[in-house]
Amino acid sequence: MRQRPGSVIAEAPLVTLDRNERTRLVWKFRTLTRRSWVAKDTGRHRGVITRTAESVFGALMYLTEKYGRVFPSLEGLAHLAMGCKQSVVTALADLERLGFVTRIRRIRQITTPLGFTTRQITNAYRVHEPTSGLGLLATLVFAGESNSSTPSAHVVESYNGAGALNACNLGLEGIVSKRKESPYRSGRSPDWLKMKNADAPAASQK
Repeated sequence: MRQRPGSVIAEAPLVTLDRNERTRLVWKFRTLTRRSWVAKDTGRHRGVITRTAESVFGALMYLTEKYGRVFPSLEGLAHLAMGCKQSVVTALADLERLGFVTRIRRIRQITTPLGFTTRQITNAYRVHEPTSGLGLLATLVFAGESNSSTPSAHVVESYNGAGALNACNLGLEGIVSKRKESPYRSGRSPDWLKMKNADAPAASQK
């Protein structure tokens, strides 16, 4: 089997989440899931977080709590999530994009009559709170909304994805982007752009 890019020879890392951390992580993910459902397109049954993605996240949390090290096969994860293998692959990519999961591609070195070679083995996964990306942006905004009736702003260094489109799909009011090297100045500036989501619940209340 051809080695996949980024693969490493390593054991599955120990995921150390106490009860409070697991509860907080599940709350953030469910909040994001509900908000994306509210902002879903007409005719769609789900938001940007699919049922399979929700089930895969639940399966990973179950394995984290029970074993501490998470390295199931795709077939095993599909069985736990009650979905097909390809849907699980797509769901894992979505969870990585949102920042809730880090995937570690692993290989194992084995001895053959012709010398050493490497074989691809099951991926390992770390489940954690988003530290970057759209997941961090969304969870910070939702947390601010739940703790205060006044609008709040949060800064995220960078995130992957389709930018404003993803923000709209998650029901956010919009995003503010800037040139990385431009300093903050009061007043209007061509280096700062504000893009609003007219369909967001917060925008419709104004």
